[in-house]
Amino acid sequence: MTCRFIAWCVIQQPIRNYWISSHCRLVERYIGRSYVTHAVHFNVIVMNNVRVMIVLLLCLVIFGLFNDVQAQSIDNGSKDVGFLEPYRRVQLGFPESGVIGIMKVREGQQINEGEELASLDNRVLNAAIAIAKAQSDSTVDIRLAEITLADRRDRLSQLEKLHRNGNARMDEVTKAALDVSVAEAELDAARHRHSISQLEYRHILAKRGQRRIVSPLKGVVIRVDKHVGETVDITDDPIIEVVQLDILKLRLQVAQAHTHGIKRTSKVALTIAGVNSPVTAVVEYISPVMDPRSATVEVHMVIDNRQGQYRSGQRAMVQLN
Repeated sequence: MTCRFIAWCVIQQPIRNYWISSHCRLVERYIGRSYVTHAVHFNVIVMNNVRVMIVLLLCLVIFGLFNDVQAQSIDNGSKDVGFLEPYRRVQLGFPESGVIGIMKVREGQQINEGEELASLDNRVLNAAIAIAKAQSDSTVDIRLAEITLADRRDRLSQLEKLHRNGNARMDEVTKAALDVSVAEAELDAARHRHSISQLEYRHILAKRGQRRIVSPLKGVVIRVDKHVGETVDITDDPIIEVVQLDILKLRLQVAQAHTHGIKRTSKVALTIAGVNSPVTAVVEYISPVMDPRSATVEVHMVIDNRQGQYRSGQRAMVQLN
């Protein structure tokens, strides 16, 4: 496209000069030859200078871009370049609405897996938990039902003896047997209510667990967006971001031809910006799918960073062919 524009700038000038010359003869008849000649010469000189400057500028731009691309190609050669990033990055928030009661972390703080980072205000919920615990621990209804059942069984036994001796009617024995069945059902109901109260207690405890944020990994807190006393909603964005930096990852789009000599767990040498000596990385993943537009394959590599000597975002280079 640029070459076409340059050719147009060069070729159309003679055509323009011819057009001006052919029309000047008509203008001379009305305003004088001398004025027209000077005007035409001035116009031709200005337009020629403008065209020449445009052509020169375009040539310089094209030459500069070519040199940049060539320099980059010479600098990188066949090496693949990327940037180090955290091995894992998680964004955490509350699964329900409330007011933040505790915020235990700040930005830059090191945390462990399973560590509590923040929680909502649980004063009302804690009272409900205390009530539920008291109900789940209580066995009064069960003991009362057991006593009632034992009493009615004893009464049934006595009536059966009296009935065998002819001192009790059959309808009295039948009613006593029915009372025993009712007492047994009441005992089962008491035991069921006790089981339900225990489940309710566990449910409220689990609900309180959802009102806190626990880190799923060992890492560093890099963002805290809310603090104690602020309201959060389940539709809000995550309020805490944690990254794992003891392992760093490098994602590359590698030419298909360069992946034949590597496999998962292969070791490769990285050149990291600002680090004098090569760094050993391990291939963690090679995509089984090739990008048809670029003919490249995504490759993941990891490096050990337990000493914290490398920083996420550093430029890294590797040569796989």
